[in-house]
Amino acid sequence: VSEGEKELSQTLEQMNRRYILPGGKIRKLSLTKLLVAAAAVTVLVFSVVYYLNSGKLTPEKLYAAYAEHSSLQVQLRGTATDSLPETAALKFNNKNYYEALPMLREYLQLEPGDMQMKFALATCYLELDMYNDAEKIFSEIAGGQSAYTASAGWYLALTSLKQKDIKTCRSRLQSIPPSSSYYARA
Repeated sequence: VSEGEKELSQTLEQMNRRYILPGGKIRKLSLTKLLVAAAAVTVLVFSVVYYLNSGKLTPEKLYAAYAEHSSLQVQLRGTATDSLPETAALKFNNKNYYEALPMLREYLQLEPGDMQMKFALATCYLELDMYNDAEKIFSEIAGGQSAYTASAGWYLALTSLKQKDIKTCRSRLQSIPPSSSYYARA
């Protein structure tokens, strides 16, 4: 045994006496205990990964968070045709888009310039996954000059988001002007 090995051995013995309690025993872990500990660590790691990924923002979660449809407010004028928009608004406001859709179509045959009803029709199309019809109407409204122009641009982006077309959604969001009330959300 060399001189260096003797010094190392003495140093280790001194440290052993100083830091380890007298009479302490060193045990070897059995293979079973080692496997149980490894399995527990594996479950813990997968649980943490799952937990972190479950909060990940998916297009579905983003759409649900941002697609807040305003209620449809109908101005009654006292005519016989007023019951149609009133009933359509009731169906729309109750999120019964399937039943509101034909009523809105019929009403817009009579009043094609009613932007609020046209916007509601496009929203019905969007909620019923009729994306081409929704985009056509939203694009028409976004290209015009009405109170619904900014909203239509926002809804065009939501239409892409609902279809999981992130590239088009991002492009549409970037086209929202800073003066729009939707700019901060975009």
